[in-house]
Amino acid sequence: MMTWDADLSTGQIVVSAQNFQILGFDPATIDALTVEMCFSGVHPDDLAGVRQKWETAQRERSLFYSEHRFIRADSGRVVWIATTGKFIENHAGEAMRSVGTICDISDRKQTEIALVESQQFVQKIAETMPGLLHVYDLVEQRNIYSNRHSLELLGYTPEQLEELGTDITPSLVHPDDLPRMMAYQAQFNAALTGEVLEIEYRVRQANGDWCWLLGRSTAFSRTPAGNVQQILGVSIDISLRKQAEAALQESQQFAQKVAETVPGMLYVYDLIEQRNTYANRQSLELFGYTPEQLQAAGAGVTPTVVHPDDLASMMAYLDGFDTVQGSSVREFEYRVRHPNGELRWLLSRSTVFHITPAGATQQILGVAID
Repeated sequence: MMTWDADLSTGQIVVSAQNFQILGFDPATIDALTVEMCFSGVHPDDLAGVRQKWETAQRERSLFYSEHRFIRADSGRVVWIATTGKFIENHAGEAMRSVGTICDISDRKQTEIALVESQQFVQKIAETMPGLLHVYDLVEQRNIYSNRHSLELLGYTPEQLEELGTDITPSLVHPDDLPRMMAYQAQFNAALTGEVLEIEYRVRQANGDWCWLLGRSTAFSRTPAGNVQQILGVSIDISLRKQAEAALQESQQFAQKVAETVPGMLYVYDLIEQRNTYANRQSLELFGYTPEQLQAAGAGVTPTVVHPDDLASMMAYLDGFDTVQGSSVREFEYRVRHPNGELRWLLSRSTVFHITPAGATQQILGVAID
């Protein structure tokens, strides 16, 4: 820290020996130092503000205080300084002198700047990440932070979510998902530091629609006793995925119903592995074997079931799919041996179902009728 004493009538200023360590003025010319020379060292971006504070303090006889940048006289290096001063009046009430101190606060300012930049960086991440970032207090049962994506995703501003208080979970989470959500939150009582827990759940948007979210959260802060108090999480909209999954399930159920109701045995046969990979329940009525028995037979299914006199023709029929193009359907009539000894004539109609990366037919889909 250095001290200064300025004569306002002459403009001369006397500074202590520490001036060189802070401001960098040449000790050899220190006697010629003026107030204006000190002002000339103030960073251009800060100069107007510093002059205004000086003039206001002088006019109002108030304490002068300023934190600003100063360009060192010797090296041109910019340092941060804190200047404090007061004005002394003569018997006529005029400001004749000003005395004060100057401290180098560069280290503190660099820390503050780094903190602000870090906070701005985190805020930019929070506002640009594709999802709803939030901090939830498990003890108080309320949201204490949400990024701006809450408005885009749910139709609520972060402020509106915070105003819901302890009603946020029962108000927004779907009633069918509420027990799972409560159990999910309870899991954090035993969660390890850094452990991430997931949940899929529905929330009510501001317009009344339901939205599916995938939430991934981790412990953010703990109580003095070590229990998780707050969790930090991100939730993304998975409504389209859920709709696709529901559509796929409906499609699979429809295909299964079709497979079980067609008048014949529906099957998938693997030409490379020479075995049945799928058969519907009509296989029991037609062949006398359950789908599980046909699959368990493996490569022995064809010689076991097909009549010996038709076996060679059957193998030629299967080999013929190597040259089949597109969705062409090939037919074949053959006899099969029922476990009760009865022979039955079948008509199979098959088409290519799956090909290898090299383009060879691997599986055929077909239906066999009596």
